[in-house]
Amino acid sequence: MEDSKGKAEALNHKFVSVFTDENTSSQPKLNGSPSPDIDHLEITVEGVRKLLSNVNPKKANGLDNIPNRVLKECATSISPYITTLFKKTYDEGAVPNDWITAIITALFKKGDKTIDCKDDCNQLQKDLDKLIDWASKWQMKFNASKCYVLRITNKKKPILHNYHMHGQVLENVSQNPYLGVQFTNNLKWDIHINNITAKANKSLGFLRRNIGKFPEEIKKRAYQAIVRPNVEYASSVWDPYQENHIKQIEMVQRRSARFIKHPGSVTSLLKELKLPSLEIRRKIKRLCLFHKALHKKIAINIPDYVEQQGRTTRQYHRSKFRNLQTSTNTYKYSFFPRTIKDWNTLPIRLLNIEDAEAFKNSFTSYLTE
Repeated sequence: MEDSKGKAEALNHKFVSVFTDENTSSQPKLNGSPSPDIDHLEITVEGVRKLLSNVNPKKANGLDNIPNRVLKECATSISPYITTLFKKTYDEGAVPNDWITAIITALFKKGDKTIDCKDDCNQLQKDLDKLIDWASKWQMKFNASKCYVLRITNKKKPILHNYHMHGQVLENVSQNPYLGVQFTNNLKWDIHINNITAKANKSLGFLRRNIGKFPEEIKKRAYQAIVRPNVEYASSVWDPYQENHIKQIEMVQRRSARFIKHPGSVTSLLKELKLPSLEIRRKIKRLCLFHKALHKKIAINIPDYVEQQGRTTRQYHRSKFRNLQTSTNTYKYSFFPRTIKDWNTLPIRLLNIEDAEAFKNSFTSYLTE
C-alpha cells in the first residue's frame, strides 16, 4: 500500500477494530461523586513556580521520566508555560490523555504467598478469573499478550501450571520488570545492574556531547539529576553485595567525576567534588528506609518475625533487633536480614533519634566523616 489515502483508511480501520463500544447498562453505579466540589481556582505563575521549587528532587520520576531535580532547578523558566497549560486544562474541564495514564500493579496483602500444590495453582487461576470479571464490569479488558508468569523458586522440580486470561495461555518468562526493577526467577541482580549501568553510561555520554564545556558546578548538578538516579532508583531492594557488582556501579560515578573535573586522580576528584561512594549512599538509603518504617513515617509494616531485643543493657538496646537466621545468600542479603545486621551496629546516639531528617543527617555524617 503506497498511496496516502489507502494508508489513512487502513489506520482508521485499525482504530475502529479496537475501539470499545461500552455497554453502560450493567456498569456498577457509584453513590454520589467521590470528589468534593471546589471553589474557583486562580492559577498564577508565582504559585506554580513556588510549587515546583518545593518539589523533592530525591523522589522518583513521574511517567514523563523528567527528573524532579530538573523541575526544581528550572522552576522559574518553565513555570509560565506550565501555568498556561494548567489554566487551559481548568477552563476547558479536560486534561491531556497522558495525564490520565496510570500504572496498575497488583499487591499481595494476606495469606500464604507460595505455590505448593496444584490446588494453589487452581486458586490463583480463580483469582485471575475474578480480576477479569471485575474489569469486564467496568468496561475494561486486560491485554493477555502483555501479561506474564514469572516463577521465583530454587526447586529443582517446580510446580508447572498454565495460567490463562481471556482463553489465552500466559507466557512464562525467566525475567520481567516490576515497578522499574528487573526481577529474575533466581532473584539475582546481574541483569538489572547491567541495565541500569548501561542506561547511566548513555546518559553520561549525552552530557559529554552537550555540556562538556560547561562550568564544573553545572556538570556536577547534571550528573546528580540525570545520571546518578539511574543507578540509585529502588536500591534498597537490589543493593548488591558481590564485589563485581559494587565496582560496576561505582565505575559510573568514577567516569562522571572525570567528566566533571578533568585533572587529578579519580579518588582525589571524588573527594574534591564531595561525592561519597554509591555503596555508602545505598546503605544510607536502606537504613533511613528502615528508620522510617520503624517510626511509622511510611506505610511499610515491620514483619512479625522481626523481633526487638528483650532488654536494655550496655550491650543491648530497645531499638535493636534479633538478627535473622538465613540459609541462602539471596535471603541473607535481602532488605530485612541485611539491614537489621547493619542497624544493630549503630551507636546508641543514632538509635535514639526519632526524627527522620535528623537521623539521616547524623547517620550520613557518621559514615562519611
